[in-house]
Amino acid sequence: MDKLRLSVVLARALICAAWADDAIDPGEREFLDSFLRNIDGISETESKGLQALLDHRPLQSDILLTFKELREVAAIKEDREYILETVHGIFQSDGNFCDKEASFLQTLEKLLNADNENFYQEMSKVLESLKF
Repeated sequence: MDKLRLSVVLARALICAAWADDAIDPGEREFLDSFLRNIDGISETESKGLQALLDHRPLQSDILLTFKELREVAAIKEDREYILETVHGIFQSDGNFCDKEASFLQTLEKLLNADNENFYQEMSKVLESLKF
């Protein structure tokens, strides 16, 4: 898998996930800023676009497209594990791993491992957990 594409899609997903508790806390913002700075080969335009997502809760359609693409780029087990570990890391970055975030993480794991038939059912759970 193209590491740059995986990193950019994961960054978008992390930003969506950070909104799971209705706000991006300072610890989460610091985590995201660091993650974005460390994406090798990202264009300035793409970087600015990701930074802009930090300031406004993503639209439902953007979340749907982001997690659909995340599932596509996470074709191998190691990529899926990396994604889940990184999402868990952002949830812990504010010092408060709440039940809503734990539930989101479980739902994300099911989404990443869902077959085509169950993908949209799992995606609806992701959107529900993000209050859409």
